[in-house]
Amino acid sequence: MKCPKCDSNLRKVKVKVQDAETKAISYQCPKCDYFEFEPISSKKVIEELRETPLKINLKNIFCKI
Repeated sequence: MKCPKCDSNLRKVKVKVQDAETKAISYQCPKCDYFEFEPISSKKVIEELRETPLKINLKNIFCKI
């Protein structure tokens, strides 16, 4: 694949998404920092995140008076 901005070759990179086992595939340009995600793999990651229960971590905040 070629970069639409600078016409150099794009690198295929597997991107780890927090709380997802599946990795999304991204195409990144080493020269101009252009990137795009492959639609099929990113949809799989989004579906996987929707299926997992939401985890909320609460931290106690203490204030000095």
